[in-house]
Amino acid sequence: MPKKRLPNKLLALPNADKAFHEKWTKGRNILNFPHPWRGVFLGPPNCSKSTTIKNIILRADPPFEEIIVIHCDAEYTKEWDDIDCEVISEIPAPEDWEGLVKTLVILDDIEYKGMNKDQKRN
Repeated sequence: MPKKRLPNKLLALPNADKAFHEKWTKGRNILNFPHPWRGVFLGPPNCSKSTTIKNIILRADPPFEEIIVIHCDAEYTKEWDDIDCEVISEIPAPEDWEGLVKTLVILDDIEYKGMNKDQKRN
């Protein structure tokens, strides 16, 4: 049986809660997602989730002005040392996200079961 291939096409849906949207232009790199966007990358360990995210960072045009990684072991992880980013261990409150700069927020290795109510709410 031949392998099925996914089409080389994405369906862009605007974020209803955002007023500004970059344009999805013809010929735009498939991993250069228009800002703002939301995505979820799920899979077992070592299946290239972080590599895919790093490729998105490299292809962003215009580039992200700020990259924040929220990681359960922020002080010990070395996974994000090869990109210019801030690594923190807790999810900031919603009011801390106000701003007009193109920001990428990555939630990496977060265990929701162990979070307190404030962190879950954030």
